[in-house]
Amino acid sequence: MENEMKDELPYQSHEKDTPAQSDSFAKLKRIRLPNDLQNKKVLDIGCNEGFFCNQAIMRGAAEVVGIDANKKAIENAKRIYHDERIRFIHQDWSELPPGKYDLVLWLSAMHYELDPLRVLVQIADRLTEDGLFILEGGVISRQVNEMISCQVKEMVRVIRHDGALWYPTFDYLEDCFKRSGMSYRIIGGGVLVGSDPVPRYVFHCHKLKTNVMLIIGKPFAGKSSLANQLKDVVTKLISLDYFIANIYHAKYTHTDFEDFVKRNTNPDALVSIYEKIDESGFTETYIELLAKSIAQSDALVVVEGYMTDTQVDMFVRRMSGRARVWLMRRA
Repeated sequence: MENEMKDELPYQSHEKDTPAQSDSFAKLKRIRLPNDLQNKKVLDIGCNEGFFCNQAIMRGAAEVVGIDANKKAIENAKRIYHDERIRFIHQDWSELPPGKYDLVLWLSAMHYELDPLRVLVQIADRLTEDGLFILEGGVISRQVNEMISCQVKEMVRVIRHDGALWYPTFDYLEDCFKRSGMSYRIIGGGVLVGSDPVPRYVFHCHKLKTNVMLIIGKPFAGKSSLANQLKDVVTKLISLDYFIANIYHAKYTHTDFEDFVKRNTNPDALVSIYEKIDESGFTETYIELLAKSIAQSDALVVVEGYMTDTQVDMFVRRMSGRARVWLMRRA
């Protein structure tokens, strides 16, 4: 009887201290919705009656799309929040609305999806390069219960008061994040909400970016030895000396830069060519060629060799927004 009475309440609380199945204001605090969404585009997957869509507008969002498979919830959302910047759509998440979004929300709904990877792949595709995805939902701890302490990697069927639903284990969800091309950080977790027997966690996720490690130093500093120890775990290992030597030993030249390298490289003192590149105004050309050798699909790239400070600064600027650059020099 208590559960039946609870189900008659609206799911979201639209005003503080009003009865509802879910305390939306407590969840708002828990998920850490960004305070500044000025001019951002937002997608709320499983938006229910639109509470979080409206919160995004209150924080300056320029456009918000909320989708839900529950027709009555969408009708209520349109009635409660009739802002022209919010578009409520009655649909499921089998095919997310097209476009790119700066913020995507998927809150208290993952347990209705047996294949979360399918949804996460779509979300990663819809996120802008620097976009944020907030996931809030139940996750099975690594110790499933007091009877089973082994690690499992699966979707677990959990029987609740309203039926049997599906929850990922941590290992399974971590794999889904990785396979969808997203990194994650746990913002909050271990909270039991309502009658849900599975603790809720909050994840802030971003699209994976290429990481480039510059191992920089003069000859015989040990940088090549360090780089070679990393070759089994990196996507690419780029030697700047080989990069230059390949141009120097080429039979043909097709650009002014290639001709310059061909004429000015001393194979016995390669450091001098890097300094001459700056002196002769070819820094931008050189860095552009180097940047082209790093693909968007590369996860971790090590670049090893000698670079001037000017070349390092230009490389960091050139890769900005595309990759995270880590600089390593011998102490």
